[in-house]
Amino acid sequence: MSAHRKAVHAALTLVVLLLTGGTESKGAPLVIDDFEDVSDWSGLALETGLVREGAGAGRWADTVARTSIRRSFEPPLDLSSQDHVGLWLHSAVANGAELQLVFSSEDDSVEGSDYYSKELLVDWQGWRWIWLSKEDLPPSRSPLGWDQIGSISLASSGWGHEPLPDTDLVLDYLVAGNAVLRRVVRSQGWSGEDFVYTFDLVLVEPDGTPLVST
Repeated sequence: MSAHRKAVHAALTLVVLLLTGGTESKGAPLVIDDFEDVSDWSGLALETGLVREGAGAGRWADTVARTSIRRSFEPPLDLSSQDHVGLWLHSAVANGAELQLVFSSEDDSVEGSDYYSKELLVDWQGWRWIWLSKEDLPPSRSPLGWDQIGSISLASSGWGHEPLPDTDLVLDYLVAGNAVLRRVVRSQGWSGEDFVYTFDLVLVEPDGTPLVST
């Protein structure tokens, strides 16, 4: 491998480690659910053969017959100290199914559902680490706040989504945490006879202060 390719490979490896929480600067993540026991989830079956962490995971095998899965929290879950949420998600097929990940925070004083959500496109096969900033989960209507999450759900219908019969999913290790890496800016161009890739990594100090490393 050439020196240039080694440098690009090393940069990409660093980006992957930081994006997946390979290095944490603000303490260990909060484990919301390890899926060793899925009795507190509606719509999930315990999976012990295909797991990513520990001895158990949650299987959602039929997203047509069961268009949503959900876990409720009483008292509400407080995720106000974390800036990201993460989840291992295994897909049997890359079929382009659309899902909605929803963090509900209901305000009973107003009409309608109040939540934070993100659309997920199932365009992969095998395991994928889903690592989302809260900025990727915009509010709908008037959620009370990230300190009052009453339930977490995944839906295969609604929001314009149509469930697909071949969708087969396994969930594992749902967490909330704080990211070292906030953003990656890539630039490229010729420098003499070399084609150079530059990665600007926007990192965060433990106190939240941003800094840029090239």
